[in-house]
Amino acid sequence: MGTGSNDIFISYAHTDKTMVEAIVRSLREHGIEHLWWDEHLRPLSMWQQELQDKLNSCSLFLVLIGSQGVSGWVGAEVGVALNRHFSRGEATPLPILPVLLNGVSADRVPPFLSLFQFFQLDDAGDPAQIESLVGALRGELDLTYRRTPLDLNENECPFPGLAPFEARHRSIFLGRH
Repeated sequence: MGTGSNDIFISYAHTDKTMVEAIVRSLREHGIEHLWWDEHLRPLSMWQQELQDKLNSCSLFLVLIGSQGVSGWVGAEVGVALNRHFSRGEATPLPILPVLLNGVSADRVPPFLSLFQFFQLDDAGDPAQIESLVGALRGELDLTYRRTPLDLNENECPFPGLAPFEARHRSIFLGRH
């Protein structure tokens, strides 16, 4: 993954800082230590260059989307992450995980970011939700965990993406209501 760093870059709006701190604390308690977020930036430093360097070297981009949606610096960081993901120069596309906080609906996710499976996190204090997020970050969970198995008969295509979309397939298209 990525181009040289094991860091998970965390992008968020400062209005969500309290929840972000709780999430970071919980992730660290679960052994996920390689987290980078703006707590590492120091006043009077070349913080824009450091931010750019971390975005260019992170192994996973975690964008936490709260009530403000994706705007300002979060929008700029998402733009860099999307460029890295879709760049033909990257050996492996940058994994991007949008996390919707506190009941934020999927319609708050910008169009290009909505191409990625998202994770809903309504309570950073809920151990089950945190464990699911930890599992997703470790690659142990398929983020389509809310999907129900399709009942296919022998005459149906086992890969619905290759067949015409039907209303009964909507459960596998997570985040597209």
